[in-house]
Amino acid sequence: MVGRGKAAAIAAVMTVGALGFGCATAWQSYDKVSLGMTSDQVLTAAGKPNRKYRLESAGEGTMVPTPAGKSETWFYQTGLVQFHDGKVVAKGEKIQ
Repeated sequence: MVGRGKAAAIAAVMTVGALGFGCATAWQSYDKVSLGMTSDQVLTAAGKPNRKYRLESAGEGTMVPTPAGKSETWFYQTGLVQFHDGKVVAKGEKIQ
């Protein structure tokens, strides 16, 4: 029988190991995303995003260079993907 302290230590090591594996898997999946992909293709390659934001832009002269109209940005643990007219137009990776 394992004591509570030892069981907690084992659980902590397993959790850290799983998180580390998850990060590597996230990077590998996110790396498969490329410009021109549809949202369905991105879901297949990188899975469900952590967050989604919609953006409406006037086009030129805006803070973020975005085509005029509505776009959507999906945020992942490792970066982001921006869609316009249902296709990936930008992809960014977390650097810090």
